[in-house]
Amino acid sequence: MPEIRVTPLGACPVLSWNLVLPPGRGSRAPSSTDTRTGFHVLPHGVSASSEGAPRPGAGQDVGRSCILVSIAGKNVMLDCGMHMGFNDDRRFPDFSYITQNGRLTDFLDCVIISHFHLDHCGALPYFSEMVGYDGPIYMTHPTQAICPILLEDYRKIAVDKKGEANFFTSQMIKDCMKKVVAVHLHQTVQVDDELEIKAYYAGHVLGAAMFQIKVGSESVVYTGDYNMTPDRHLGAAWIDKCRPNLLIT
Repeated sequence: MPEIRVTPLGACPVLSWNLVLPPGRGSRAPSSTDTRTGFHVLPHGVSASSEGAPRPGAGQDVGRSCILVSIAGKNVMLDCGMHMGFNDDRRFPDFSYITQNGRLTDFLDCVIISHFHLDHCGALPYFSEMVGYDGPIYMTHPTQAICPILLEDYRKIAVDKKGEANFFTSQMIKDCMKKVVAVHLHQTVQVDDELEIKAYYAGHVLGAAMFQIKVGSESVVYTGDYNMTPDRHLGAAWIDKCRPNLLIT
C-alpha cells in the first residue's frame, strides 16, 4: 500500500503520522482510523523537552509553521516559519527532525512557501544559510518580491534594535532568495521526474497560494492560510476539483 508520512516540525506536540493508503484513494483525510475511507493514521513518535513537556509551536498557536511530508519516497517541506513569541532558538523549527545524519539538501526534494507572513517564511534564511540547505525553494512571484522585505525588517528589529544573537544577516537573506524558484498560479512545476507541484489561488494576502503535491497517483493538498470571503482587494480561494489522498489545512 502507498504511504504518506506527515511531520509537523514546529507543532505542539511534535508528532508524525504514517498514513497508510488503500488501493482505492479516499477524498479526505481522517483524524484517526476512518472506516469509511480505509485510511489509517498511525502515531509515529512524540518529542518532548527534558521536563517532559511538548515543545510549543504552530500546532496550538500562531508561529513556526513547518511541515515535512514524505510521499512515495519524496520529501517536501511545507513552509518555514518563525515563532514571534521567542527570542532564542525556540523561535525556529527544530530541523533535526528532518534528518540528523547528512545534509538537508540530500534528504529534501524541495521546500514550498505558501505566503510571505513571517510565521510561514520567517525561518527561511536561518534554514538555508545557517542550518544548510541548497535545494529549490518554491513560492509565487508576489511572495518572492515581498518576503525579503519583511525578513530584513524583522532582522533590523531583532538584531539592530534588540541586539539578539544567532540571527541571519542581510546577506543571508539575499543568498537565500537566490535559491527561490518563482511559480505562477495554475502552473504545473516538475520538480524531478516523479514529483510535481501546482499552485492555486488562496486569497488571504497578495501572492498566497495553496499547493498540490503529486507523486504518481498519490497527492497531497496543502492550503496554508486561505480565505473564502472575497473583499475589495482579494478574491476567494479557488482550486481545481481534485481528490487528494491527504488535505493539510
